[in-house]
Amino acid sequence: MRSSCSRGPISTARTGTEDYFNTAFCPTQHGKGVVFCENPTAEYFQEVQIRLRTTIEPNSCTGYEIFFRALKSDEAYAEIVRWDGAIGKWASLARHVGIDYGVGDGDVIEATIEGHVLKGFINGKEVITATDDVYANGCPGVGFNFGCGDTGPEHGFSHFEVDTYAD
Repeated sequence: MRSSCSRGPISTARTGTEDYFNTAFCPTQHGKGVVFCENPTAEYFQEVQIRLRTTIEPNSCTGYEIFFRALKSDEAYAEIVRWDGAIGKWASLARHVGIDYGVGDGDVIEATIEGHVLKGFINGKEVITATDDVYANGCPGVGFNFGCGDTGPEHGFSHFEVDTYAD
């Protein structure tokens, strides 16, 4: 039976934004990005985020987010959260703090969801995992923390891609 979801690698460089958001993505999702970070600071929460099975509508966001602080110190962290609709309504599924969980310029972060298992990776090493069964579909994508003062242009991804597959 042929799946009606988009399979294989997808890059926003290859697909227009409108086409991307009108795509039906498969439930098994993998996002991978190369971190861009200049002037990391403990003053703000500069984060790079990969979203999985996400649906964003006016005043609502649902799905999963795996993110890393763009800082390599004891104040660094990796976290997996589930967004549950209204702005600011989310639940932490897993969080780790310490130097091993921060990222810097050139690091590669990855996030996957297969079945109910979410995993986060830094440079190919699994560093965080959680299990949740609330959301079965949605779009993969990226996010950045708004609580970063005027440092927004100083962190993000220099490259990002996703793969989606039917279970």
